[in-house]
Amino acid sequence: MENLLTIFTPTYNRGYILKELYQSLCNQTCKCFEWLIVDDGSTDGTGEIVKQWMDQNTTFKIIYIYQKNQGKQIAFNTGVQACDKEYFFCVDSDDKLTLNAVEKIYEKIPEMKKKNIAGMIALRGANAKTAIGTRMPIKVRESSLMDLYEKYRFKGDTALVYKTRILRAYPFKLQRQEKFIGENYVYDQIDEKYKLLLLDDIIYICEYLKDGYTLNTIKLLKKNPYSYMTMKLQSSRISKRMVYKVKHMGGYIAMGLCIGEKKLIKKSNNFILAILSYPIGVLIYFLRFREK
Repeated sequence: MENLLTIFTPTYNRGYILKELYQSLCNQTCKCFEWLIVDDGSTDGTGEIVKQWMDQNTTFKIIYIYQKNQGKQIAFNTGVQACDKEYFFCVDSDDKLTLNAVEKIYEKIPEMKKKNIAGMIALRGANAKTAIGTRMPIKVRESSLMDLYEKYRFKGDTALVYKTRILRAYPFKLQRQEKFIGENYVYDQIDEKYKLLLLDDIIYICEYLKDGYTLNTIKLLKKNPYSYMTMKLQSSRISKRMVYKVKHMGGYIAMGLCIGEKKLIKKSNNFILAILSYPIGVLIYFLRFREK
C-alpha cells in the first residue's frame, strides 16, 4: 500500500505524556503513515525521547523538527510545509488514536479524491465508544466544517484530515507577532471553496489537560487579541446565518473592548452588523473577558 498519510503532532514541553500517543501509533491496525513532530522550543528533553523512538522504531517513519517557540499555529505551518504526503492529520501531543484510526482514514481516501472535497471530519471521543458531543447528522455525507456546526447543529469536537496541498494554500497568519489564533481562521477559508466527508466513527481520543489550549482559552485570547479579532471578523463575513454573524462580530467587539480599541465600528468593515452586534459584544465582554 502506498503511504499517503502524515500524522502531524505539534508539541511543547509534553515529553511526559507524548508516549501515550506514540504507543497508540505503534498499535495501529494499519501502519501506512509517517509521524511528523514539530517541537516548538521544548526545554524538557522531548527531543531526546523522540530520537530514542526514531532509533528503535522500524514500523513507521518518524520525522522530528525543532524550532524556536513561536506557537502552535506556526508549528502547524512548519509541519504542512515539511509534509510530502497527500493527506495531513493533526493529532495533539496529549491525545491518542483509536486502534483502527489510520485504517478508517484509508477507507475514505477514494472518496476524498474528488475535487470539491478537502478532506474528512470524524469524531473525537473520551474513549473509543463515547463521543465528545453529538454524532454526525443522519444521511449527510458531505459538509463544510462551518455548516456542520451552524446548519446541522453538531456539538462537540472533531478529528480533521485535510489534503496537504489545500492546507499549503491557507497558512495561519498571526497579527503583530502574536503566537495564537484559533484554528477556524484556516478552516473557515477552506470552507468557502470545499466540503469535507463525514465519518460517524470515533478515531481520536482526547483528554483536556490543565496546561492545554482548551482549558486556557480565555488567557490565550487575551494574550493574542489582534489575531482573535481578525479571526472573528473573518468568521462573521463567511458565516451564512445572521445569528452566527452577530455572534462572531460580538466576539470581535468584546475583545476590542478588552484592549481598549477606540475604532471598533470603523475597523469592522461592516458598520450595520457591528452596530447590531454591539450589545452582544458588551455582554460577551462582561461575561468572558472583563477582569474579575
